[in-house]
Amino acid sequence: MDTKTWIEGDPEDLKLLATAFATGDAQVREEHGSYYLCSPTLDIFSSADLPTDEAEELLRLMNGIARSHDPFFNPARLSGSTSRRGRTIVFKSVEVKWQVKAHGSKNPPQDAPAHFLLSRENSDVADAVKLMSAPRPNWVDLYKIHEIVRESINPAKISQLGWLTPREESAFTGSANHPLASGADARHARLSGARPKRIISIDEGQSLMARLVISWMDWLLERDGIPE
Repeated sequence: MDTKTWIEGDPEDLKLLATAFATGDAQVREEHGSYYLCSPTLDIFSSADLPTDEAEELLRLMNGIARSHDPFFNPARLSGSTSRRGRTIVFKSVEVKWQVKAHGSKNPPQDAPAHFLLSRENSDVADAVKLMSAPRPNWVDLYKIHEIVRESINPAKISQLGWLTPREESAFTGSANHPLASGADARHARLSGARPKRIISIDEGQSLMARLVISWMDWLLERDGIPE
């Protein structure tokens, strides 16, 4: 793989990406303390046609998968330069800011490459992990993830499969939807009915959706096998 698309972000999270995606069709590697994304799909572009859109797509999937394994993972971003055979080309990057949170030790997910392949083959998975990759997912993002998973397994139910308990799912949907639970951040500005009995924070909602996405991806891999 000749093309190196350089990335930046929290050092611990970059290290996690490099460990989690050390193998596979798309990889993150470390070189002299810096990190880059590489993939055969980036090598097919000419030097005059920078693969920034494809690199952004790959990185969003990786970020989303890492965030699904660790809800407090801070997404990496493109640094603004690409190297190929010793030549570096600088392009304009979009600065993305996120809220940095304290977190414990990072345990790289061993099944990240399989989840990545799944996201490249399954559009539902791709849509869900891209939503997880947002610098700071909101209730709308998180509820869309819930909808994607719910509809993809229909007629089965999330609680029936044991991915969330009925109480957890009710607390999530109530907190996401009702302005009496989440104020101006809720999905609805006005909603009839009483305030939900159990209210969770956006961080708790993100953790629930991360757990849901991992359970769902593992279930799909068990059912269909790892994509070729």
